Amino acid sequence: MKHLTRAVGLIAAAMLFAVPATAQSAFTEGQWYVSPMGTYIFKEDVDRATNTSYGAHIGLGRGFSDDWAVEFSLVGNTSDAYDEVNQWGFGVDLIHGLNAWGNWIPYYSVGAGLLKTNIVEDPTVATVRTSRKDDENPFVGAAAGFMRNIGSGGSSFRSEVRYRFDLADPSSYRDLMLNVGFLMPVGKAPTPPVIDSDGDGVIDGTDQCPGTAPGAAVDARGCELDSDRDGVVNSKDACPDTRAGARVDARGCEIDGDSDKDGVADSKDRCPNTPRGTKVDQYGCKTIGDADGDGVLDNRDRCPNTAAGARVDVNGCEFKAEIRLPGVSFESNSAKLTPQSLTVLNDAADTLKKHPDVKVEAQGYTDSTGDDGYNLGLSQRRAEAVRDYLISRGAAAGNITAKGYGEAKPVADNKTAAGRAQNRRVTLRVQGQ
Repeated sequence: MKHLTRAVGLIAAAMLFAVPATAQSAFTEGQWYVSPMGTYIFKEDVDRATNTSYGAHIGLGRGFSDDWAVEFSLVGNTSDAYDEVNQWGFGVDLIHGLNAWGNWIPYYSVGAGLLKTNIVEDPTVATVRTSRKDDENPFVGAAAGFMRNIGSGGSSFRSEVRYRFDLADPSSYRDLMLNVGFLMPVGKAPTPPVIDSDGDGVIDGTDQCPGTAPGAAVDARGCELDSDRDGVVNSKDACPDTRAGARVDARGCEIDGDSDKDGVADSKDRCPNTPRGTKVDQYGCKTIGDADGDGVLDNRDRCPNTAAGARVDVNGCEFKAEIRLPGVSFESNSAKLTPQSLTVLNDAADTLKKHPDVKVEAQGYTDSTGDDGYNLGLSQRRAEAVRDYLISRGAAAGNITAKGYGEAKPVADNKTAAGRAQNRRVTLRVQGQ
């Protein structure tokens, strides 16, 4: 009885100390494992006239969740004192892994099985025995123990205290056992299914905006795009080109009306303070000619003498191999664009929309300060930030790629602060030039 009390106490202690500490789990759903262990049996029953003994426990189990498993086992042990007792059999256990305690995972199990017992009696010793020489009996048992991961392959050290109750006839035997060994995965763990519930191309595990409307364009986070950044996503925005900073209604349309009464809504009015009665163009600006015929009105044309037929940006300046992005910058050691960069990128997006046949590569560069590998990654993230912003402003996604070049191709001396500032840049390189 004292050993039964001890075993129950060990199981209760394991459950008491199973406090949450890490996300480590006891098992992997669908993963098979083997668990060989050596067995030490404490001296127990006078009925069998045995002393302490040794044996083995070999388990084959399968996890059916992160904390539950079923394990089939072959067991065997032998001992001799007054008699020689040989036992072997098989059993099945239901194992429950508890919350990790530091690097240790406590567990408990309950089970049953069938045990064959063979007793070879010593004829020179006179003892009173109630057992037969050969028994084949069912048994029940419980165990409490712990596991600890010992390698990247998922193997664990395992130890447990087990109490086995042998339902022999006419006597019942009780064994208090210590098992020590290992738990080793067999084969590859099942690959969890990839689920994209809303069908937006971003799997559920990384989708920060689940339930996106079918067919909606989304960013890498799975959130629907808001091209004009007015707080209303594209699929619900009835006025997709609202000017920056404008107040809008639930449909994404500006609610300020036409402030200068020139017939052009404030959301599209590039010249919001036109005097009353002034004849304006579609942008709300005084009608002005286009002397060089490049499609950019003279009042906005920074390059007024462009050659006929030249391909120009929204400022009327010709571009061939590269669309320059002067003033585009990022927060220190980051790929987050600074607010002053957005005006330049807005013009670049308008230029790409004006020339839908032009394909560009956003090329990111850094100065020579810091680790080469880190700089290469940082330049890639900055190039991607520029690409994503251009797409959010309506540029065709299929016409823009992004690539980081790290410290390559400096345009200034990296030995000076001014030179390093010039080398930290992103350019739009026209493809096919």
